[in-house]
Amino acid sequence: MIEILRALLFLSFGIPLLIFGLYGGITIYYGKLKKNEREGTNKRNENNKFEPAVSVVVATHNEEKIVSKKIENLLSSNYPREKLEIIFVDDSDDSTPNIIEKYSQGSPNIRLIRFNERVGYSPAMIAGCKAAEGKIIILNDAGSFIDAEAIPSLVVQFQDPERWGGNR
Repeated sequence: MIEILRALLFLSFGIPLLIFGLYGGITIYYGKLKKNEREGTNKRNENNKFEPAVSVVVATHNEEKIVSKKIENLLSSNYPREKLEIIFVDDSDDSTPNIIEKYSQGSPNIRLIRFNERVGYSPAMIAGCKAAEGKIIILNDAGSFIDAEAIPSLVVQFQDPERWGGNR
């Protein structure tokens, strides 16, 4: 009887430990696999220098409290600044367009499309897309801040047209 209790005790601790150990091992394995895949993509990107022109379109309306932070956030991207176009489409009745204009004087890649009346989000984004000159257009909100690697990470996904069906 004691032998059966010892066996049950061993199984009650041993099986969960075995399961967690296997789960941890699998997680580590796939994590390293993904890391190697990302590093391989980054090395391919460095070798091929796939850096098409990118336009980031941001619709703004009365964003005077955060628009400076948004501009700084986009300018801090690790994407070549000469290949990055930032288009703000604004219909504000506060100082938002003045702040954007001030930044655009120091950064020729920042553009402002100004509406004197409220047009709404969708028409603003459409106007920004029509004005965009980049091969890739990224739609972004004034209140959402992106990681410095976000634009390079998005762009690299378009490097291989077969991957996304671009050769149809």
